[in-house]
Amino acid sequence: MRIIDARVQIETSGQIAWLRLHRPKANAIDPTMVEALLTALDELEADPTIRGVILCGAPGMFCAGLDVVALFDLDHEAMSRFWNRFNELMLRLLGSPLIIMSAIAGHSPAGGCVLAIMTDYRVLAEGRYKIGLNEVGVGIAMPQGVVEVFRSILGHRPAERLGLTGALIGPDEALAIGLVDELAPLEEVESRTQAQLTSWLTLAETGQRTTKHFFRKRLVDELRQSQTVDEKAFIDVWFSEDARATLAALVQRLRA
Repeated sequence: MRIIDARVQIETSGQIAWLRLHRPKANAIDPTMVEALLTALDELEADPTIRGVILCGAPGMFCAGLDVVALFDLDHEAMSRFWNRFNELMLRLLGSPLIIMSAIAGHSPAGGCVLAIMTDYRVLAEGRYKIGLNEVGVGIAMPQGVVEVFRSILGHRPAERLGLTGALIGPDEALAIGLVDELAPLEEVESRTQAQLTSWLTLAETGQRTTKHFFRKRLVDELRQSQTVDEKAFIDVWFSEDARATLAALVQRLRA
């Protein structure tokens, strides 16, 4: 096992690497985690023995999204810098030549769902677990790039309905609308993801990578071209009066 940072661990097995979020209790995303994930992607994409990656968290919690407590007190410059790097992480996951699958063995709201939808296949735990993009529920906006990826997966109306209401949905609905590709018992999520990835990797590498590039290129290019404008729009909302009030109340609850 290689530890990129205490927050991110890599373990390899043949052509597959396990990229594990390890920031108890909720695997919340802070600036250090973003940098660790980008470093991990650099390493894995440069390793000729690795063809596939399984992004995973901890049983019960894949990733709770942004660490609002850590980010709330950042000034405009620091938050803008973080958001630029998080956008880079999204685009790197979306456009990676590696096959990346998400083993979602628990809740995956907001930024956790964002990470998952950037990957190529998603296995979600059955039962009580929730997934979705609930940004508007905590007073902020869904970023434009996330909107475009979400819409490309679900279609316009389902994506719009979930985005505007900030709904978190259960496994059955997530499977029915195509937000996830497979359900599994909690204890089997990682093994089922590994089985699926192993199956995909039996196909010829060059053709598979090129086909993925063709599917993702237009969306990645469009998001990169609009990245500066999109980032400014998100930051403007983050520092808006009503967003700050809603976020402050959330931070107070989380700190209690």
